[in-house]
Amino acid sequence: MLCEIFWPDMEEKYAKMNLQSTVHMLRAFLGKDVVAFENGNYCFDPLGLIEFDADRCENSIQLSRSTNDTAKRKSFLMNAISLYKGDFMVENLYEDWTIQFREYYRDLYVEALIDLAQIFIDENALTECIETLKIALNNDPFNETATLLLMRAYLKKGCVSEAVRAYRRLSDILSKELQIKPSREIEQLYEAIIKGDLENRWIVVVESKQCSSKKELIVQKLKRVIREDDQVQVLSDDKIGVLISGVAEEVANSIYQRIEDVLDGTIDGIKVYLRRAR
Repeated sequence: MLCEIFWPDMEEKYAKMNLQSTVHMLRAFLGKDVVAFENGNYCFDPLGLIEFDADRCENSIQLSRSTNDTAKRKSFLMNAISLYKGDFMVENLYEDWTIQFREYYRDLYVEALIDLAQIFIDENALTECIETLKIALNNDPFNETATLLLMRAYLKKGCVSEAVRAYRRLSDILSKELQIKPSREIEQLYEAIIKGDLENRWIVVVESKQCSSKKELIVQKLKRVIREDDQVQVLSDDKIGVLISGVAEEVANSIYQRIEDVLDGTIDGIKVYLRRAR
């Protein structure tokens, strides 16, 4: 099997010679116990003696996803990103067996960059957020999550023209390479920029005498249907609001309708209505 993977076009006897030579070199460089042979099979590092940057990178990303502590998440993500030194085994770029690993680790890296950028934008560290997302998009130009976050970071910084350029870069590459349009959420943000709707602010009010006692249930359901940028606020004992910014009235109405639908039947006597925010 190993011979077929690494030397598929070579005669079997020469492929076996290559395999034996490779195993000998590995044992010489890394130690005789690193490659074991048992029952006709080779096993690499059976005792777990070797540590890989790729494993450490992946482990840091997993740790970042297992904690709600922002400082720890940030530290784990920055560590993972520092461990990524470029595409996996780029010297064997056209070997079939390396492709899935290369794509897997690149995707992990881009996800870590986006997660870190989200922390930066939450901290209002907009320059760091933007630079991080540029790296993500250099590695994955088709990434819509990164582009959407980049547009929001530019808008938050007051760089409207840069947000438009970010949209157009994505739109052009998706159209040219895949013949598709960006996601509806990206399209809506772009339309809001072009129409000058960014200053529009709306609030969906959820009113019930049980809002206080059922707050966690209501908020949980709201988060299923609202956007990441929408803010849930407790207005009073009997009112919970969802603040919506930067969208036209038809989009605000669409969000309002989703909220009304998801809360239907949750609490007796509940009222949901949309109005402009002051």
